[in-house]
This record gives sequence, structure tokens and C-alpha cells, in this order.
Amino acid sequence: MNIEEMKTAWEQYNQKLVLSQQLNQQMIKGILKERSRSRVSRIRKENFVQLAWMVVISAFLVALLIGNPFDFTYTLQYIPYGILLIGVLLAIGSIYKSLRHFDVNLNKENLGVFLKRTIEE
Repeated sequence: MNIEEMKTAWEQYNQKLVLSQQLNQQMIKGILKERSRSRVSRIRKENFVQLAWMVVISAFLVALLIGNPFDFTYTLQYIPYGILLIGVLLAIGSIYKSLRHFDVNLNKENLGVFLKRTIEE
């Protein structure tokens, strides 16, 4: 009888241990998802601010090229600002692509798949 009681107590302890491990794994997954979600939202916010800043800079450069505030007399003098405008437009495209890439709902998508896809790109 003593051995049977020990077996049942051991089985109960084993079940509690398995349940505790499952709860810990779910908690860890939840914590990782929340950290990833907050990091993704921070990246999106930073990218949006950078995109807005680049749009302002490109508007300034377009106004500079159209308005000629420095009284340039030669077309050659516009080249640095044109090159800068091209660089800003490329940066806008890159930031927009990054914004589209991080447009994801981590509640619906698997975290592992999202992180692997992010690392690959």
C-alpha cells in the first residue's frame, strides 16, 4: 500500500511538472511575441519618421532646383543638388520598402516564420 501511495503521489507530481513546463513555454512564447511586437512597432515608427523627413528634404531640394535661390548662372552648379535629390529619392524608396516589409500582424503570423523571413531579406 505504501508503494502504491508513492506511485500515485509521483504520478500527480509528474503531471503537475508537465503542466508547469507547458505553462512556462506558453509564457515564454508570449513574452517573445510581445517583445517582437514592440520592436516591430518601434521600427515602423522610426521608419515613418525617417520617411517624413526624407519627403521634407526632397521637397526642399525640388524647391531649390526650381526656384534658384542661390542665383546659379550655370547648369553645372545644379548637379550636386540633383545628385542629392536622387539619393534622397532612393532612400525614400528603401524606407517605403522597409515599411511594407514590417507591415505584419504578429497575432496572426507565426513569430518564427516572420523572424526567419526578416533575417533572409
